[in-house]
Amino acid sequence: NAAVSYIERMCGVVEAMQGNWRAAHLFLRRSLEALPTNATALQLLGIYQREMRNDGVAANLIEEALLLDPDFKAPYVNLSAVFLRLGDHVKAADISDAGLVRHPGTPQLQYNLAMATLGLACEQERRRGGWHIATELRSRALGLLVAARDGCHSDYLWTEQDKGIVFMLEARDRRLDLARCIVKD
Repeated sequence: NAAVSYIERMCGVVEAMQGNWRAAHLFLRRSLEALPTNATALQLLGIYQREMRNDGVAANLIEEALLLDPDFKAPYVNLSAVFLRLGDHVKAADISDAGLVRHPGTPQLQYNLAMATLGLACEQERRRGGWHIATELRSRALGLLVAARDGCHSDYLWTEQDKGIVFMLEARDRRLDLARCIVKD
């Protein structure tokens, strides 16, 4: 059963890499039928559901994969990405943090945690008196983004939009530093 599951899963991966998600889905389902504890097949089915915009189903499948194999890095990355898309910044941050405990220095997890932290900062800014917390969260997000950028082995992972976010956060930090200096004097 394990060999059949592996073969079906690999056929699913080949189809997914070619963008043929429907065929990939069939192979991945057969992989799970052969071996229901195949964490990789579950995680890939979660990615399929994410591609189909079924984010709630995707989260459940990827979480199940993570429970089966908590040392598997990909579910942490993909589950936090699904929670980001769902707008659940707390869960995205929690999953990213948990992944970084097991896989320190993972750029994708640092990036997802930075995006979740930015989301939390925006939520704090909307609350009365939350700007102090928002400022700290933005500073943390900047550090995470820089770490993620510096940890990427290829520039193709880092987009112009990502560069713009870092630029904006760095500019904001510089303005806050200047304001602190003025207040001290």
